[in-house]
Amino acid sequence: GHVQGSLGLVTIGDMQPRPVSIRLAQSCLCLILAACGASQSPAMDAQFSKDADLQWRGLLGCADCDGIQTQLLLHHGASGQEFHLTEIYLAHDQGARFDDHGHWQRQADLLQLQGASGSLRVYAVLPDGRLQPRDGHGATLPANTEETLQLITPPDNT
Repeated sequence: GHVQGSLGLVTIGDMQPRPVSIRLAQSCLCLILAACGASQSPAMDAQFSKDADLQWRGLLGCADCDGIQTQLLLHHGASGQEFHLTEIYLAHDQGARFDDHGHWQRQADLLQLQGASGSLRVYAVLPDGRLQPRDGHGATLPANTEETLQLITPPDNT
């Protein structure tokens, strides 16, 4: 088949050329984008939009240690959207502590942390407020689909 953009005609195989509705295509695209951008949790949307701090904690898996005790603090205020992340790698002999900070942004149900040192971390915001680690593109990590950080700053229901 061929596509002839200036006339809006599309031919596939032996089909006759048919006009393509650009408006219909745009409408479908808008609906798809709106559905993708819609959050599953209005309560969490409200929490992320307030000038307040949100905090999560949890134990995440580790390939070469006993686990990573993780604490994440998000600040949303006049100075912008900043985060502070503390990770303690638990090992038999001793633990190693790493601190990272920078700016965060939320796009739909993904939370992106851009560290001051250039690091990038991505979490899915689950409907119940937990955070699930994801890869840089937002895809599920197969090794730790059950691992999450628990929200310890309870959402206001007011």
